Amino acid sequence: MPSSISGIDPNAPPPEVIDESIVSTSKAEQIIKHGLESLTRAVELVPTKASEYAMDIYELLLFALGNSYITVGLESIYTKNILDLQQSRNLFNYDLKFDYLNHLTTISGILYLFSMSIQKIMFPFVVSSNASKNKLIALTNGYLSNCEVGIDLILQDTVSLISKKTISILSAQGNDYFQQRELTQDTTETCEQITNFLIEVNSEVSKILSDSILEKE
Repeated sequence: MPSSISGIDPNAPPPEVIDESIVSTSKAEQIIKHGLESLTRAVELVPTKASEYAMDIYELLLFALGNSYITVGLESIYTKNILDLQQSRNLFNYDLKFDYLNHLTTISGILYLFSMSIQKIMFPFVVSSNASKNKLIALTNGYLSNCEVGIDLILQDTVSLISKKTISILSAQGNDYFQQRELTQDTTETCEQITNFLIEVNSEVSKILSDSILEKE
């Protein structure tokens, strides 16, 4: 069919594939900024409905930034980088990469920015209404808790992948392989593989996560 009828241009470049696991602080700031600007305009027009408008805009902001952006990012990180590997029986020949942990750092920063914006700017508009105040607190705390659970799950399963990779290295060799063949031999090849792997993991992950998170995990 002609492109004018089908609506498809055969010479058009393929659509850009968006990686939903990549979140942007600048985009998050824009979403928050637009939400707060809308709230300011609404309150200027009808100051008597400040609490009502604040809740309406807050719920829109929570959906646009939270459920449609951050939550999707967390789910995409897990699906793309962890889920398939968790189902794999052997990771011996698989080179684990931890670049996705950078996205967790970005998401944590966005969540902090979001919570501070709500606390410092939106909360004062709803404090006069107990119903609105309680609803805003409950929704915010609930969402932040859910995100914390998601981040913790990714970190815990990352540790599980590291353990699984270590077990795969051990399982690749027979039992007699671990017996020293020479009296001067201090380690086996398998031991060296595991040692090098763990050193590489520590080197890569320590560049991304803070010392407190590493100690906790």
